[in-house]
Amino acid sequence: MPEAVSFVEEHPLIKKWAVPRIFGKGPIAGAVQSNSELAKQMFKTPVLCTNPVFAFCYRTVLEKLPGLEFERTFLECDDGGTVGMDKVQVDKAQRKPTDDKPIVLIFPSMRSNTYTAKIQTQCTAYLGAGYQDIFVCNYRGKCNTPLKTLKFSAPYGADNDVHTFVDYVVQCYGGERKILLNGSSMGALFIMDYLSGSGRFPVPEQVLGGVVHSVVWNVGVFYTDHILYTTIAKPQALSQKKYLLGRKKGAEYVGGMTLEKLGRNEMEELSALSLEDSQEFQVFIETLLRHDIHDGFKVKDAVDYAHKTSPSQKVGAIKRPLIIINADDDPSALISEIDIKKIESDLNICLWLFKTGGHLGYIKQMFPRVESFINEVVTECSDIISSSEAGV
Repeated sequence: MPEAVSFVEEHPLIKKWAVPRIFGKGPIAGAVQSNSELAKQMFKTPVLCTNPVFAFCYRTVLEKLPGLEFERTFLECDDGGTVGMDKVQVDKAQRKPTDDKPIVLIFPSMRSNTYTAKIQTQCTAYLGAGYQDIFVCNYRGKCNTPLKTLKFSAPYGADNDVHTFVDYVVQCYGGERKILLNGSSMGALFIMDYLSGSGRFPVPEQVLGGVVHSVVWNVGVFYTDHILYTTIAKPQALSQKKYLLGRKKGAEYVGGMTLEKLGRNEMEELSALSLEDSQEFQVFIETLLRHDIHDGFKVKDAVDYAHKTSPSQKVGAIKRPLIIINADDDPSALISEIDIKKIESDLNICLWLFKTGGHLGYIKQMFPRVESFINEVVTECSDIISSSEAGV
């Protein structure tokens, strides 16, 4: 494979169009080069969406909710924590007698869940591509999942919660079905950590690989420096402080409290909090470390924590084919943190870099309704990983 592959000829307006460049030297990159039709297309970015901040906001606020129905199952983690798994309900008349597509597990971003348009439109795209068994994986304390432990989440290392979802599906289907992982933003971080094999739970053979997008490559810088700080990072950090505040309420949250159900007084207290100072960020992280990091994941301080949890540190250790999708103008992704040589040395990784798309945006049209092309790209990439040509 060449160092970078682009199937689209240069154009005077190319900076305003979403054009993929493909990086990778392993079998999965070769499969993309041979089989991807979308990698040969040029997605024109609407004028209103050339600003990545606007693109993020438009999709968050204006994208239509498909209104899918789900069946909820609560799963208990090894440490007593609870996560919520929602299966997309498919009409029996529409189900095929045999399932030739893998089961899809979707891991949302920090601000998304089963009932947000970003996730439901992704589910709809998978349904349209013939996938029938689709699960949305909701984290501890999110989307009406009770927060029963002192941990806000366990995304890293030995206690990575991804294995709880995967093991449940393996058991439900008797180990006979293959599994594909899908993640965006924070969900992508969870998946990359899981596929790097950093935990005490090996990746089962049923897991084919994953497709992730809007990857935040450096966790520490994301929280403190990037230009979308006030719209994404700060609310995310506040939700974690909200959790710490909820922890102080003791028995109330242990009985099933969720992050969404804190009262007005607590929210007023949170409104006065700020993480604009890097020293305050370090104090915040070190507070989390005392509760959320287990013995199998040793860290010295906030800087070490950010370093070890960043996806950039997982490259080179990925155990299954993984397609990563980012945009050059994603202010959260920190594209400068990507080491292309390291990407190419990991034969299980194929990286797509679009000129435009922003963070979780990738909008292809604004009217008559907001639509994102990321759903098309993700489902095609899922098909490629599912094929034997991906080297699985």
